[in-house]
This record gives sequence, C-alpha cells and structure tokens, in this order.
Amino acid sequence: MSHPAKFWMVKGDGPASAMHGTREAAEGEAARLARMNPGTLFFVMEAVACHRRVEVERIALDGKPDPRDELPF
Repeated sequence: MSHPAKFWMVKGDGPASAMHGTREAAEGEAARLARMNPGTLFFVMEAVACHRRVEVERIALDGKPDPRDELPF
C-alpha cells in the first residue's frame, strides 16, 4: 500500500476539513477565509507525518492452516 500524499489544511474557528494538495492552495484558502471573517486567525497546517498500526492477517483460501502456526517459537 502506498503512503498518502503530503497535504495542507486551513484551521480557523471551526473544524478543518479540506485537504489542499499544495501550500499555495492552502494559503489562498486561508486568505479567502480571512477576507470573509475579519479578525479571525486562519492557520495553514502542513502534514509532516502519519502513524498507522498494521496487523498481519492471513486468509487461507485453500482451507489449510498457516504452516507458521506450528513453529515452536
């Protein structure tokens, strides 16, 4: 599975919901929102990392048990 693309979001008084593909797009949206909402701060936030727990699952399509289940360690 590929990793998600880098993105930016704008946060004001409400929840941030739109992901912008470039910093410039997010900056433009922040400026647009600021013009419409004088006195409100709009932060441009950059995604710098993500974390995910991944479990391994084996699905037997032939009905046979996983041979690794019989390893003594």
